[in-house]
This record gives sequence, structure tokens and C-alpha cells, in this order.
Amino acid sequence: LPFGGIPKLNYKYRRFIRIFVGSMRKKLVIRMIGISLLLEAAMMFISAIVAAHTGRDDSFVPLLFSGLIVGIFGAFPQIFVRDHSTEKHRITIKEGYYIVVGSWLFACFFGIIPYLMYGGEFTFINALFESVSGFTTTGASILNDIEGLPPGLLFWRMSTAWMGGIGIVALFSLVLPPNSGNGAVLTGVEVSGIARDDASTREKSLVKMMVTVYLSLTIIFIFTFRLCGMRWFDAVAHAMATVSTCGFSTKNASILAFNSPLLEVVMSIFMLVSSINFCLVYSVFTKDKQKNMFQSEVSRSYMAVVGVCVLVISVFLFFPGIYPSFGESVRKALFQVTSLASTTGFATADTNLWPPVCIVILIGCSVVCGCSGSTSGGMKFDRLLVCYKSIRAHLNCLVNPSQVNMVKVDGRPISERRVSDSKTFMAIFMFLIAIGAIINTAFGMDLVSGFTASIASLSNVGPGFGTVGSMSNYSQLPIILKFNCTFLMLLGRLEIFSLFYVIGFRNRK
Repeated sequence: LPFGGIPKLNYKYRRFIRIFVGSMRKKLVIRMIGISLLLEAAMMFISAIVAAHTGRDDSFVPLLFSGLIVGIFGAFPQIFVRDHSTEKHRITIKEGYYIVVGSWLFACFFGIIPYLMYGGEFTFINALFESVSGFTTTGASILNDIEGLPPGLLFWRMSTAWMGGIGIVALFSLVLPPNSGNGAVLTGVEVSGIARDDASTREKSLVKMMVTVYLSLTIIFIFTFRLCGMRWFDAVAHAMATVSTCGFSTKNASILAFNSPLLEVVMSIFMLVSSINFCLVYSVFTKDKQKNMFQSEVSRSYMAVVGVCVLVISVFLFFPGIYPSFGESVRKALFQVTSLASTTGFATADTNLWPPVCIVILIGCSVVCGCSGSTSGGMKFDRLLVCYKSIRAHLNCLVNPSQVNMVKVDGRPISERRVSDSKTFMAIFMFLIAIGAIINTAFGMDLVSGFTASIASLSNVGPGFGTVGSMSNYSQLPIILKFNCTFLMLLGRLEIFSLFYVIGFRNRK
């Protein structure tokens, strides 16, 4: 042990080890993380096949060797690391946190290998930024020439977003033994509690419903985009980026490059659907008696707020004469509002040129974002609704102290713990936005760019305003700010608490 000659430090060192790994089955955690790496390696091989199909472009060898490297790292624990305790004991909550966070961190780290082997604009920090942006479905980019990338690498870029959208852990939890209960534990850690409450179902059923909807929407989006005029490769790529609410595009000008009003309207609807709890979407197409997206108070309120934002922005775009017709104003407003509210980040206009009131509304959409149980990031509309009802109940208590005012959503009482969790999350979320903005502005960014870059990173939106606007990217940022945005993206995707738990912000007694 280090510090062997200093008893006090020696004691603290041993206590540190005991706190973080002493009561945890390390072999189990390593094996589970290995499974996620095998899934990542499989997607690298598929990307290599795409590269081979397009004439063995320049990304074929990097993707092939990357798949082999990641596959070896994923297979090694399955072969050489044995842990027989899983046959008798379920995964604990603590182990679940380490598996979930470890899977995401290792996936993002190994995801940089194809970029580094390809070279070009991909320095280490740029490759890390692009990998984390994909897996967290943020959609922010450091690339100045996206169209210059070979198809195989473009497909890998979209694959990171597609895997990150549904969640790596959610995918591989489906292959775990059904009677072990381990899949339910991992899902309980990765999926927020408020989403599980809204689903009103078991964890295993929750994952199956979400994956079923995810795969179904991907297929529907592919064929619809093809009918809207996209080439097959573009249709597949944009379907993966839409259902995952990532916003990666194969074009430098994003969706604006296609210049298709029909495509913009269809994609707006698809982005909105992808930002609603997948269990509610699932219920629309089944005969289950549980509520669906048109009956849920959360989803109805969310769609109503999006509609109001679209209407208000349309008015402020039309009357100043920014767009010649009200119909075009509505189309532009609909796309940008749904793009930011769903945290997708596609663009059809330079929103830096819009009136300040429109920018403020879009920033608000970027903070709150979509619903829990979807692929969107941000603070989640569910929490906002719970906090609003909590404030209203508190005001009613001031007027009628003897009256019992419970917070209810869809007629179902919300526990005080869940209300407290929502308030705490929102407070920490806003605090982290402020800290991120301070760091951004301290290292050279202007106030608008630094503030919105912090929001866009933590909310997993992608584009902000100013120098990181909808028609710009993050390539001009210094290295330290790219690291800052990368860390914020990870915090946002893991919904803050999971990462904080693993790095030690918890009661250690």
C-alpha cells in the first residue's frame, strides 16, 4: 500500500478502497461492462460492412480494427473473469450504478478509436467530444466538413447516437436471464423513477415496451424519409438520429440542405413523438387499458405547450417580415421548437437571426425539453409539471390551511419523495447550467454563447446560440471548454445523480 509509513494516511487509503469497491462484486461489474463493449463492437463491424458495401472506403480498416480491439476487451471478462455469486444473488443497487455509469464511460472512451484511426479533424479531444456527443445523443459536433466523411464512418457516428438513444444498458439487459431480476435492477438505475411511475408496469416490461417502440419507430422513420425523397443511406442515418433525438446529419447544412417542406413537417412530427414516453406511445398501438400519449396529462400538457410556443414564435417571425408568409413562419417555428424541445438539434434556419423573444422561448424549450421515458434529455417536462402542481398546492394551503392538498398527475397522487426528487433535480440542474456558463465565459466565450452552450450540453440538445448556433459548431472552442462541454453532456445523459453517486457525492457511512 502507498503511504505505508504514515498510519493515518494508510487508514484513509484503506477506507477509500472499502467505500468504493470493498462491498461490491468487482468481477460482476467488469463482466457486465464487457457485455456492453461486445454490443459496441458489433455496431463497429456493421459500420465496417457499410464501408465495404460502398467500395471499401477509407473508414473500412479503422472500423474493422476498432471492432476487433473493442471485441477483445469485451470478450476478455466473459472468458477469464468468473463470478459465481450471480447464480444466487441479484445485482445490488450499488453495483447497478457502477455497471450503468461504467458502461457509458467505457462506451464513450472506446468509441473514439475509429475516429482516431481515421484521422482528419479528429484529434484526441475532438474524437472524445464527437463520441460523447453521439452516445449521449447531444448532437453537438466539432466537424466542419461532415460531407467529407466516408459513409462507413458516418454510419458509425449515427450508430453511437442510436445506441445511446435507447440506452446501452437497456439493450443488453434484455439478454440477461429473465428470472434473475438483474435486468430490472439495471433498468431501475438507468431509467428515471418518474418515467417508471408513468409507465405503471414492471421494469422488465418497461424495457421491452421501450425497445419495441424504439425499433418500430426506426423502421417507420426510414421508409417515411425515403418516401420524402431521401436516398436510402440518408434515410437510414436520419431515422437513427431522429428516433434517438440526437440530431446528427449527413449534411453540413443539416435538414436545410434537403430544402423540402414536406420532410420538415414530417420530421417535426417524428421528433415530437420521439420525445414522449415510449410506454405511452406503445399503448396507442395496443389494446392495453392503460393510458396512452393522447390521454396522459403529461404528454397532453407537453404537446399543448409546444403548440403555444410554435404559435407565438410564428407571429413574431411573420409580422416583422422575417418570412414572407405566415405558413412559412409556422413551418420554420414548428421545426425549430420541436427540434430543441425534443433535444434533437436538427436545423432548417439560422436562429441567431430571429427576434430576441423567439430566442428566449427556444432557450426555455432547451432547458425543459421532452418527457421522461423518451430519448430526449433536459430537465424533463414531467418534473416541471410536478413542481408546478406542488407550488399550486402550497398556495392553496396558504389560503386554506386546514385543507389537504395533494399533488396529483392523471388523478394519481404523487408521493412527497417524488415531488422532493423533482425539485432537487431541477435545482441542481439549474446550478450546473450556471457553473458551466461561468466556466465557458471565463475562458473566452461571450455571455450568450457560453450560457447557451452550457444549456445545450447539459440538456443534450446540441446547438445553442451565438458562436454555437444552429448553423455553427463547437470546433472553435479551446480544449478546456471542449472538456467542459463533454463532462456536461455525460452528466445530462446520466441524469446527474448516477455519475455523482459513483464519483463519491453520497453518504459514505
